[in-house]
Amino acid sequence: NARSIISKRTNVGVNQAYMFFIYTNNRITLDVVTNNDRFDSNPFSLAANTNYIMSASFDGSLAASQRSKIFNGQTLLATSIETSTAMPDYFSPLVIGATNVGDPRPFDGHMGEVIYYRRTLNTTEKIAVDNYLSSKYNIPIAVNDFYLGDSPANGDFDREVAGIGQVSATDNHNAFSSSASGGFGISYNSGYNNGDYVFIGHNLPANSGNTTDVAVVSGGPIQLRWNRIWYVDVTNTAALINTTLTFDISDGGMGSGVVAGPHSNYKLLYRAVNAGVWTIVSTATGSGGDQVYFNYNFSNNADDGYYTIGTLDMFVSPLPIELLSFDVELIENNKVDLTWQTATEINNDYFNIEKSREGLTWVNIQKIKGAGNSTNTLNYATTDENPFSGISYYRLKQTDFDGNFKYSEIRSVYINKGGSELRIYPNPTEGIVYLELENINISEVNITNTLGKNITSKINLIQVSDDKISANFELCAIGIYFISVNDKVIKVEVK
Repeated sequence: NARSIISKRTNVGVNQAYMFFIYTNNRITLDVVTNNDRFDSNPFSLAANTNYIMSASFDGSLAASQRSKIFNGQTLLATSIETSTAMPDYFSPLVIGATNVGDPRPFDGHMGEVIYYRRTLNTTEKIAVDNYLSSKYNIPIAVNDFYLGDSPANGDFDREVAGIGQVSATDNHNAFSSSASGGFGISYNSGYNNGDYVFIGHNLPANSGNTTDVAVVSGGPIQLRWNRIWYVDVTNTAALINTTLTFDISDGGMGSGVVAGPHSNYKLLYRAVNAGVWTIVSTATGSGGDQVYFNYNFSNNADDGYYTIGTLDMFVSPLPIELLSFDVELIENNKVDLTWQTATEINNDYFNIEKSREGLTWVNIQKIKGAGNSTNTLNYATTDENPFSGISYYRLKQTDFDGNFKYSEIRSVYINKGGSELRIYPNPTEGIVYLELENINISEVNITNTLGKNITSKINLIQVSDDKISANFELCAIGIYFISVNDKVIKVEVK
């Protein structure tokens, strides 16, 4: 049976733009524009219980014999003739995990990630994508592995790996934005030779400020640095690779603060191992909005190591920080305790505590003064004396002295304030649950996820009897959901 990864067709050969799938003898197979030039990865076959980075490409501008290709990571498995020169925009749905809508044959495996490009990547771009995937999913690539920061010896810096480089003068990749790697972007200026690459990756899911691990060899003192550190892996064959490095406050998860003060306060920090004293290797050459720029040369493997940004004056030239934590807890008498903790605060005027019944419409229930500027870890707490019956959603709105603000993540609690009991079972569930309540009907049921988004329309609800409804969560992701009937709400865990 064909086990499709991704396809765009109405049926076999009907409105068929492409299908990338596993077929005879577990070979990777590609159809482009109907089935007339189908080819596969013979003799290469996929093994069960094994992870792969599989990809295919089509470029109608090439000679017919070179238009279609199949890869396993960086290894080219097959190149085949494709008579079509373009891929028509057929009126057919894009489907992941099945050959077409209505075909019951499943992919029969797990997919960690599917990336789709509307143009053919050049070789350098594909190297960058495969190094990102190899690091993220711990899948080795046999050739062109240019990032070693994902190894345990180097600290598993395998988050948001990105890179620049050059295969040839006409095949290169010159920049990635700060949003690609957690707040740190690189653009190429000069010095490329064939085979030159600079790759980076980090190891922290959330960023924050650090005022303790800031000792430098000279040129300090550094008062504050980002807690997020990037491992940089340089492959350089000859001339210095001159780049512009960009650190972005919002892309770095550090709020919406604007870069202030002289840009000379901002320093690029480096150390060869992920511990010990830092070296200031560059001073910022400019800033604007919420970005700081460095002009920096990468030499060779000697520049491999750990990099981040720091400031000489955390008050004049801040690196704004996020909350360390925000929690809500139901206590006695149906009250809700809200607690949060900050690290260094810079220009923090006040917090608004906001509440919502459904996670969409918010009301301010309290305003609490911030510390302004502080280098200490601070704890805040308050209590909501009158939460909603059912689910109450909460968030913090933190506002600076200049009016800039940012929101925390959303937290929620459930309170049953009495009345006839809503029963939901089985809970946890792997698919179907039953709702029981006197005189219940489908029109009363609402289902939301943890972000407050209403997903009722995606759930198949069936009226079993006057007092019972079934709800099918089989197509939902694993996680927590809330089923509400009027003012009665129960949390459901889908496994």
